[in-house]
Amino acid sequence: MKFKNYLNEDDSVISDIKRECSKSLKIFKKSGIPFYRGVTYTFNVDYVKRSVRTNRKPRDMDVESQQVFDDIFQKRFGWKPRSQGLFCVADPKIARDYGNVGVVIPCGDFKYLWNPDVEDLFKGLSHKKTFWSPLKDTVSVIKMIFGKPYDTKEMIRQYTKGYKDNDIFLYFKKYPENEIMIQCKDYYVVSESYWNNTLKKELL
Repeated sequence: MKFKNYLNEDDSVISDIKRECSKSLKIFKKSGIPFYRGVTYTFNVDYVKRSVRTNRKPRDMDVESQQVFDDIFQKRFGWKPRSQGLFCVADPKIARDYGNVGVVIPCGDFKYLWNPDVEDLFKGLSHKKTFWSPLKDTVSVIKMIFGKPYDTKEMIRQYTKGYKDNDIFLYFKKYPENEIMIQCKDYYVVSESYWNNTLKKELL
């Protein structure tokens, strides 16, 4: 993790982000909205450059269920977002529910997954008359509202059908409150105040 905290470093970080994050900035400029993330630490500095964990342990979901999700996502999209992804939204109010708000700027090329029907994968969704409950200590079965038993893996397959790895501008325009899972090697996370007061006008 690299910390920056110098009084006159605005030009330097602007130059670094422009050089390292051109794809992100192109998307942000067109949408007018960046990615946001709630973080547990306090911004004692204006920005931090971090690396994405590739072996993330779930905070709420049990490990077995995360592995099932990851296996299905990997077969469809070629990567494991639950253990290798960075979780963001495009609405700062939602990010604030998870901690201090930071603006996330992925470096280099990146992949993403999102679902128009899913605000938060763990919290779950009632959709098309099916009931989704968090898979805490899952064995093998969850039920539909009408009582029909469903194998967990099959239910997860059905639940993940709506995920997309495209239409990023549709996401920003209509579904900013929904979770988006991002795969990148490194990213900048910038305090909300530093973004709004300094970087936004220089980068967008």
